Amino acid sequence: ASPKPDAGASSAGSATVAGANADRRVTVVVDGSARQVDPGKGTVGDLLARLGVELDGHDRVRPARDQPVGPGDRVVVERADVRRRQRQVAIAHGQRQRATSALPAGGRRTVRQGRAGVVTITEELVEVGGDVVATREIARRTTRPPREAIIEVGTASSGKPQSGDEPTAAGEPEPSGEPEPPDEPEPPGEPEPSADAGLGDPAKPATWDRLAQCESGGNWQANTGNGFYGGLQFAAETWRSLGGSGHPHERSRQRQIEMGRRLHARRGWAPWPKCTRQLGYR
Repeated sequence: ASPKPDAGASSAGSATVAGANADRRVTVVVDGSARQVDPGKGTVGDLLARLGVELDGHDRVRPARDQPVGPGDRVVVERADVRRRQRQVAIAHGQRQRATSALPAGGRRTVRQGRAGVVTITEELVEVGGDVVATREIARRTTRPPREAIIEVGTASSGKPQSGDEPTAAGEPEPSGEPEPPDEPEPPGEPEPSADAGLGDPAKPATWDRLAQCESGGNWQANTGNGFYGGLQFAAETWRSLGGSGHPHERSRQRQIEMGRRLHARRGWAPWPKCTRQLGYR
């Protein structure tokens, strides 16, 4: 007669098989929900496609989609979140001079103070796991146009004003036939950035060195994986739109400054709002 199988040995054998099967499976975490599946053959992307997991271009997958997947691996999908924000940027005001014989030659006075304008920019931000991985400008409008300053410059040959040409007190409105439209209300929450004529000259390399120090710690090869590259933290699409090839952090400091000047010629200091405000460039 054959001996009866031992019940304890049978349970132990089943547990060993179950454990071995679990070791051959892959843990897939999507939207915080985990499940174990057979890895099959192919890459992480192949596995997710087989499971019917739809991915957006900005979704983060670990390991990367093109990596092979095998028993015991853990695949995590983090979804991208898209939101919008608005920010306000100052527009520097100009200055107009006009001659007057009411002042001696070389004399100057302000007839009307200048005032910065304001542009409201709407941006679309893509966030993954709390990190901003991409930013795109989708709209901009002038909330308040700038108003130029008016300066009178004296032309009289002596210190006495010419007869019939009475001086106008500084700060009075410009004596024109058309009344100036009333000021629009100030946009809330944003102080006007100050302008300093001695700073922010895009022709000077030192201007860009200071900006790079603020944006990237002065690292012209910066590539932290946040979607912005180089000393001036260009987005890849912005770099390409300026005629750049490759990635900004792969190019020299001189090349990055050249591209920074091109962008400044198009949009002023608006692409670097925080640092240019801190540096007093606008």
